[in-house]
Amino acid sequence: QESAISSLPTEISTGFNQVMDALNPTKDSITAGRNWFMACVAHSTGMAELMAERGMLYLSQGPTLAERQLNLVYLANDILFQAQRQRPSPEDWTDPISLALRGPLTVVISATMLNSGGNPQMKERLEGLLQFWETKSVFDPATIGAMKQAMTSPDPKTAANLLPPQMGGMDQPGSAQGPPQALGGVSTGDAFFPPGLIPALAKNANGERFGAYSPISPLDIPPQVPPPGAMTDYLRTRLDRFYEDLRDGGRQRHIDRDRELAQMEQERLTRLRENREEGKTAGGGVNPETMEVCPVERAVATCMLAWAAEAITTSRPEDWVCRAVGILLRTLMSIDGSRQASTIHEPEE
Repeated sequence: QESAISSLPTEISTGFNQVMDALNPTKDSITAGRNWFMACVAHSTGMAELMAERGMLYLSQGPTLAERQLNLVYLANDILFQAQRQRPSPEDWTDPISLALRGPLTVVISATMLNSGGNPQMKERLEGLLQFWETKSVFDPATIGAMKQAMTSPDPKTAANLLPPQMGGMDQPGSAQGPPQALGGVSTGDAFFPPGLIPALAKNANGERFGAYSPISPLDIPPQVPPPGAMTDYLRTRLDRFYEDLRDGGRQRHIDRDRELAQMEQERLTRLRENREEGKTAGGGVNPETMEVCPVERAVATCMLAWAAEAITTSRPEDWVCRAVGILLRTLMSIDGSRQASTIHEPEE
C-alpha cells in the first residue's frame, strides 16, 4: 500500500494533497476535486491511498476534523459516480477506479465514525450514503455490508480487512505509471496542473455561502440532450441580429433604429401639417395656429347680422329668429369640428 503512494510522481502527490487541503463541503469544491482526480486517473491507486492517509491524519488531530473526513467521503462519492459512467454496465462495479477506492474508502469511513465519537448525526449521514451506493450499484452488497461493519471498528487501519476478496484487477503498487491522462491541463515544466487544480483559488472560492454538499447520482441525469426545435422565422431573425451585433458591437442596429424613429417622427409632423391645412381650406372654424376665426365663419357671421337687421325692419320677426338660430347652429358645429381636428394627435410610436 505504501509503495502505491511512493510511486506517485511528485507533482501528483503534491497537487492532490493541495486539493484535499482546499476541500470543503460545497458542491463546487467537491466537483473541482473530482475533476482533478479524474484528470490524473492513471494514478488512481496512489491518490486513493493518499485519501486514506489523510483520513488517518485527521483522526490523529482530534474530533474537530471529523467533518473534513466526511468531505473526503463526499469526494469519493463524486469520483465513484463519475467512474460508473465509464463502466460497460452500471452494475459492474469492478472498474479500476472503484477497485482502487474500495479499501482506502473503507478506512476513511471507519476513521470518520471513530473520530466523531459515534455521533448519531454522522452515523446517519454515512449509513444513508452507503445505502444510496447499494441502491445505485456503486458497490456490491457484500462490500457495502463490510463498510457498514467498518463504522464500528476500533482500528480503522485494519478496517479494509473486513472487505470480501476483490473481483477483478486493479493498479498494482509499484507498477510503472505513465503521465497523467489529463483532459487538458497546463504544464509548467516542473509540475503538471490538470483542470480544476489552482489550489489557492479553490481554497478561497465558494466559502460556506452555497450550503452543505449533497451527493447527486449521474444516473438521475438524462443521458442525452433533447433535440432542438424547428427554426422559426423569429429565431432566425434574432440569430442574424446577434451575429451582426458581434461584428460591430451593435452600432449599426442602433443607427438603423435612430433613422427609423426620425423618419416616423417626420411622417407624424407631415400628417399634422396636412390636417391643419385641410382645416384652413375647408373653412373649418378656428385656425389652430392663430386661434382666429376663419374667413368663411367671418362671412357667415356678417350674413347673420345682415339678416337680423333686415328681419327687424320687417313685419315678420319670426323669420329672423329661425334664420338666426339655423346659422348659429351651423357656425357652432363647424367651429367645434375644426377644433377637434386640430387637437387630434398620432399615437405614440
